[in-house]
Amino acid sequence: MALSDQPEPLRQIVEYVISAQNHFQEFIRHPRTYLTSGTQPSVLSSYVLRAVLKPDDGFESPDDSPNLFQKLGLLRNVAQKTLESAANEKPIISRPAREARDELKGMADQSLRGLF
Repeated sequence: MALSDQPEPLRQIVEYVISAQNHFQEFIRHPRTYLTSGTQPSVLSSYVLRAVLKPDDGFESPDDSPNLFQKLGLLRNVAQKTLESAANEKPIISRPAREARDELKGMADQSLRGLF
């Protein structure tokens, strides 16, 4: 059966793909809004940076598997945000960001060249 013979299922598939793309773009927008360089420092953003870059001991992932920020192509911008937060005057913001910064220093990602 050709899709041109049944335009309704084709229309539904196209609508679904467009809807999924819109949800994905919305998801990408949020990390850029809160977790990238130049955004307002906050306690929550520092803890999220640390949680992604330095997961708890009970969390197992392969050593060379990319983290979320690498998968999204945001690692360099997130690293800049981490450096900004690590230099913050409020310890509740700077402490978790320093832990995240220490993890970034140990990464061999090309996008981090020149930051540390």
